[in-house]
Amino acid sequence: LCQQADLLEDWEEKDAQKIFNHNDGYFYLDIFLCFRGRTHTNHRGSFSPQSNKIVRACVDWGYEHPLDPVAQPDKYQALVDVLYDEYGVNHDNYLETWDNRQAILKSGKTGPAKVRAALCLKELNEKKKSAYIVQQDATQSGYQHAAACMRDEALGSLVNLLWKPGTTRADLYMEVVTVIKETDAAINAFLSAYDDRTIRSELAKDVVMLSGYGSSEDAIALSWLGYAGQLRYINEDGIEVFAERFSELEDCLKRGMEVDFNPDPIIRDWLKGRKGLNAMYAARDLALKFQKTLFDIAPSIKTLLTALKGAATSYYKKTGDTLTMQSPLGLRFSLPAYRVNKQTTVRISSGSGKTRKTCSVLQMIPDSTGGASGALPNAMHKLDATMQMYVNLLRMEASKSLPPEREWHYADIHDSQACSVDRVQEASAMYTEAFKLTHRSYSINKLLKDHNRPQLLMGNLDIEQIVKVNF
Repeated sequence: LCQQADLLEDWEEKDAQKIFNHNDGYFYLDIFLCFRGRTHTNHRGSFSPQSNKIVRACVDWGYEHPLDPVAQPDKYQALVDVLYDEYGVNHDNYLETWDNRQAILKSGKTGPAKVRAALCLKELNEKKKSAYIVQQDATQSGYQHAAACMRDEALGSLVNLLWKPGTTRADLYMEVVTVIKETDAAINAFLSAYDDRTIRSELAKDVVMLSGYGSSEDAIALSWLGYAGQLRYINEDGIEVFAERFSELEDCLKRGMEVDFNPDPIIRDWLKGRKGLNAMYAARDLALKFQKTLFDIAPSIKTLLTALKGAATSYYKKTGDTLTMQSPLGLRFSLPAYRVNKQTTVRISSGSGKTRKTCSVLQMIPDSTGGASGALPNAMHKLDATMQMYVNLLRMEASKSLPPEREWHYADIHDSQACSVDRVQEASAMYTEAFKLTHRSYSINKLLKDHNRPQLLMGNLDIEQIVKVNF
């Protein structure tokens, strides 16, 4: 279907054909860990559950897994709940979705995922089995980790750590929209023309996601403006500079260069026809107000961010070493002492015999802050990795007494999980147990103490009260 709709890139088409020609459509993936312990697939070609959304829709498990919608209604409903939450597909509309698959496939990058979800339910209702890989994305897991690290009950409630099945889920994105409209009359007057769900998608989502990993209002503004880092110039040293940061782009425009922005409709209206520097400053002003609202709602995020960046910077200045982290499972690593120099590339070649490939890679240069900007992201990714390791340990233990055809099939996708159609309930329960195992013994204050930094005040969140880590 994706081929017919011309959705696959040329190399994806070739890889697909190679798999079918040489192995009847079956392929295997090597797994490796990054330095923080997150799982990656070394797929060499294009196809993997970790690839882009179109390719993910084309990849199934090696064989079908049984699930009878009538005989196993609870398991079936658990699957349907995920498909509806992720793609808007449920038991009532899957046939309509399938019947309109051609139009949906061409509607955007989420089209194939939606069609594949509908096909999954069609397969189950017609033949009671499917090879569909069910991906469950974590809901703001970085903020869930932050809430658990700080034992922040208020933030934990906002990101569903204390959610009870059958009750309404919290939404931190929407909370930002609600609060800023209540507290800023001018912004409320402007936003009154838009639906809250649109504001959530076009504005609040970038603020929450980027701020949670340490980005400033400058980065949020560039994201809103739709700037893709395309402007470049030759500096005084004769080096080609790519203007990717706010200050670099600002410098380019002050030099008289021009840039085309591609903002979403709300930001386009906010700019009121402003271009260049005026557009940048207008977007940054709004981003600053949105970010302040987020930090007012969840002050522990800013506390944690400031503490880890400060620890990394001061430790590096005093010792010349970067901050060292250890996961609850004992994996130790230090922050990288280098950062990517986006201004300079190096040409490398690889291969053997007559077959050689050449590409450009970005150069690494020493980081004068000791990797401080990556302190919080790496800490959160370390906890994501620990959770996935625990899930794998739990599912491997559960598979010991099962025959080979009933063993767990599971795919790690960074902070998300993917399982077979019959394991959705169990995978969700294991994810929750893995979260508790990760945070029962983990202490952000121990990390700070090990690097001679002040201790943080903890809240009253009880990890054992968590019933389900919601997706």
